[in-house]
Amino acid sequence: MKLRGWVRTSAVAIVCLVLGLPLGRDAWAAPQPPSSVPPAASPAVGSSRKADEDLLQAAELQADPVLAARAAIMAYRSAHFHLARDAILYWQTLSPGDQQGDNLLILVDLETGHVHEALAELTGLVRHMPHPRAAIGALLALIGPRVPQAALFSLCANWVQAAPADPIAHWALAAVATREHIVGLAVREYQWLLAHDPDSVQTRLALAKAWILLGNVPRGRALLQPLRAEIQKLSPALRLEFANVDLLSGDRKGATALDRDLIRNQPSVPEAFLGLAWMALRAHHYRRAEAYLTRLLEMNAANRTAAYFMALVHAGQGHPRRAVAWYRFSAVGAHFLPATLAIAALELRKDPSKPASAVATIQAAMRLAPVWGPRLALGAVSLLVRAGHANEASGFLEKAYKRWPWDSDLSYAQALLDIQLGHRMRAIRILNGLVLHNPENPLFLNALGYTLAIRGQHLHRARSLVNRALAQDPLDPALLDSLGWVDFKLKNWSGALRHLELAHRLSPGETTIAFHWGRILWQTGHYQAARRIWMVALKKAPNDARIRKALTWHPAHP
Repeated sequence: MKLRGWVRTSAVAIVCLVLGLPLGRDAWAAPQPPSSVPPAASPAVGSSRKADEDLLQAAELQADPVLAARAAIMAYRSAHFHLARDAILYWQTLSPGDQQGDNLLILVDLETGHVHEALAELTGLVRHMPHPRAAIGALLALIGPRVPQAALFSLCANWVQAAPADPIAHWALAAVATREHIVGLAVREYQWLLAHDPDSVQTRLALAKAWILLGNVPRGRALLQPLRAEIQKLSPALRLEFANVDLLSGDRKGATALDRDLIRNQPSVPEAFLGLAWMALRAHHYRRAEAYLTRLLEMNAANRTAAYFMALVHAGQGHPRRAVAWYRFSAVGAHFLPATLAIAALELRKDPSKPASAVATIQAAMRLAPVWGPRLALGAVSLLVRAGHANEASGFLEKAYKRWPWDSDLSYAQALLDIQLGHRMRAIRILNGLVLHNPENPLFLNALGYTLAIRGQHLHRARSLVNRALAQDPLDPALLDSLGWVDFKLKNWSGALRHLELAHRLSPGETTIAFHWGRILWQTGHYQAARRIWMVALKKAPNDARIRKALTWHPAHP
């Protein structure tokens, strides 16, 4: 197993906040070259705290909801978050049911580390929106990276448990599972949704995407086949999603045809330009990608996604300064995190032996936008590890954990890094704590069970832990691989063969699973079959040292 780490006015307001869309004058920025000024990712400090307190006091004296709302907004923009919370709560007593106050309270809760409160408020709002499934996707785009994976997963799992017949709850859990790469669980949830609404095109597309992510491309394509005959009858949004799923499945021709058709629409669908640009980028056709993005920016100069893609183009062309400028321009809302990390990666690329500049860039972003702090810390750790600075990454992670001790993602990352550095006992202690506080989280259960199996310790407990993870996510190849490997360590050959064969069939391209599958085949006397599995894996990953060693140490005729 590969351990995985690495309402009209109010409705418009929350969707803009959730999607990271700029509000106010930023929404109509002139089409000009990106500014070199650092991104405004967090409310800029404006008025003084005394002025904000005076405004709130005036609102209380006059019992005026408008003044209370103004005091809340001014305090939030000035990064006086605790004062903003007091103003919002007073505003809500004067105007109960005002969703704009709820929206602002969610952002304040996120800024001050009240993650569970923010998530609970968000799910309540989603249920009352006109298009709740679209709202869930929008929420995950902005909120997902800001909160610990375990908190989001636990909230959605509890929602399904409390309301097992609620399709919105199942959709939320499936979306979170897809985002967090718990794909087998996502497949199960989307299958439930499709069984209860067989005519839902949106669910069919989501299920096809989940099967493809799980490694079963033929099954994903088979789900799409009934839709192809009537594809022109679908809405532009569904056709765009169809194109994205086609691209994910490797059908570039089909995706290109759909995107070009959407561009010819009247009015044209701007996101289709992004699809074409992404395909050109993947093929290293940078000029073609730039042309598509230029047309999109001509339509909307404030399109941050197009700006982010333009940065990728310039980075690919070897123009780091231009890339950084575009990254800075795009670093708003949901793009703040990837854009900041991309800038740090370009800094590190200048001299991989000296990571100080890249770390300084991330630390500055953490000061500017504390709500993104834990995710930025995880990104910094990933960059440092890839550059060969694992010890520095461990020190950085320890400091981040002291600052955000409630963030389970940081603990999980520390455990994975400890495993990489050989500190397996400390990793087991950390994972035990995570499992204690998140007893149904398949990632934590699997990580602990697999780590115990690697050490050859407490194998029966390891098997129990992985089985509990499989109960949550029964189709996940990584979990099946873990169970097969525990069985291998227990010398339960029949169980190991059964689970590893299924894992390899579900995900034939995963070299770790191929390595384990070959080991059990060899152990049970299927020598030629084992070597065939390893030879196929070596073609897909020619630099995989484990596969090379397996072929060297296990000759064709033992």
